[in-house]
Formats: sequence, C-alpha cells, structure tokens
Amino acid sequence: MPELPEVETVKQYLDKVIKNKVISDVVILHNNIICGDYDFFKKSVIGKKIVQIKRYGKYLIFVLDKKFVILAHLRMEGKYIFFKNQENISKYARVVFFFKNGGILNYDDSRAFGKIHIKNKSNYFLTDPLKKIGQEAIENINVNQFYNLIHKKKKNIKTILLDQSIISGIGNIYVTEILFKSKISPLTKANKLNKNDLSTILKNAKCILLDAIKLHGCSAKSFTYSSNKKGQYQNFLQIYGKNKGNCPVCNNKLTKIKISNRGTIYCNKCQITK
Repeated sequence: MPELPEVETVKQYLDKVIKNKVISDVVILHNNIICGDYDFFKKSVIGKKIVQIKRYGKYLIFVLDKKFVILAHLRMEGKYIFFKNQENISKYARVVFFFKNGGILNYDDSRAFGKIHIKNKSNYFLTDPLKKIGQEAIENINVNQFYNLIHKKKKNIKTILLDQSIISGIGNIYVTEILFKSKISPLTKANKLNKNDLSTILKNAKCILLDAIKLHGCSAKSFTYSSNKKGQYQNFLQIYGKNKGNCPVCNNKLTKIKISNRGTIYCNKCQITK
C-alpha cells in the first residue's frame, strides 16, 4: 500500500498535470470505488475546476472551486494516470475524469480496492474518513501528547505506529525502517517505552519520510507514478525486504515474524525489546 511519501509524490505529480483544469465529464467504470451516490458525485464535480491538490496522511484531496472536495485513497494498487489524448483509457481504469480543453485522468486500480469520496469543503476534516486520522508523521508531533496517547496501551509499538488514528502516513515499509533506526524492537509494548524512546521514534519517522519524499517514494513493490516512473528510496532501505540477509550494522541474521498478520523484519540484536 502506498504510504505518505508515495502519496505525496502522486500529489506533486497531479499538481503539475491537472491543477486548474475543469472537469467536463466523469465515467464511473467500477461503482464500488465511489463512496455514496454516484449521480450526486458526478453532479458535484462536473463543471468544477480543480484549484488545488493536497494530501493528508495517505489521502489525496482534490479541492474544487465551488463547495466540494474529492477525497481519494489509493489502497494497495491505485494509480492516477494523466493522458493528453482523451482516447487513452488505461487497462484497469475504474474512474475516468475528462477535462475541458482536452486531457483525461484515469484512476487505475487492478484490485479495485481504492475509494473516492465527495465531501463538503467547509467541514471535510470533521467527517469520516479524515476525522479519524491522527497527526501526520512528518509534523512536529509533541512527544508529551504522543506519550499520553499511547503510554497505557499494551499493544506492540509496530501495531501502534500502523494505526492511522494515532499517527498517520506510516505503513509496513517505513515502520520497519523507523524502528530499526530507532533501535527498538517491533515487539516492544507501547507502555514500556519512555518519552526519550518516543522522541527518537518521532524524530526518525520524520527524517526517513522526508528523505523518501525527496526520492519520490519507494517502489519496493508495485508503486509507480507519472507514466510508470518509479521512486528510488527502495535503494536506501536498510532491512525491509531483506529477511534472508544480515543486519547492516552488526551482521546478525535478520529475523522475520508476523505481527498483526504483517510480515515483520528486525534485528533481534540491535533492536531491543523492553
């Protein structure tokens, strides 16, 4: 699933190719992608200009010039592909936006897990799904507030960091790298961590995610943007995807387990379980 750096990369791409374009029509090829009434969705967006592309956590936000915004989540395989030629409908197109004066935007999704919402511009942060989303991991999160939020929880820290209602934007790839850099085992319970531990986690989360954004995200699996361009941060991953390898710090054999049904790699020598 694309995480914050990948979604930010898509946002930056879309900002270049569709900002200030007017939507002339929408074709919905897979009804489950649209949350809510399809006719209302079409009526709300046709004839509207896209004045800004934003992102929060793993959500894209298309700000229209009237009263609505479009919220979109890529889930596992979602991609936005812009074509100058209106005849270019991609193989896995699920929703197609046509623009006045030419060009189309395909929402392409082989698994059709993605979701697109239409929301009122005045209160979309106060309604589902964004009202349940925690602070972004690239923000300057107050460590005292973070500690107060999780210090009584008996869940392991990996599960906590994957919980988008607590901190948003981190998925399996980046939580693996963040905990490795922080020298904390993913098995450590949140209630065993002190404020210094959490400060280290927050600092490393911000650092790693910002570095990944500079390299257009991570294409360790299927992520691409802008006509199949790939991110480059996968070339700098320390342990994710290297379960048959050794720790780059101590040369210890890396350990792979499952936590919350997610494959989890860590060094049981460098990463301490408290």
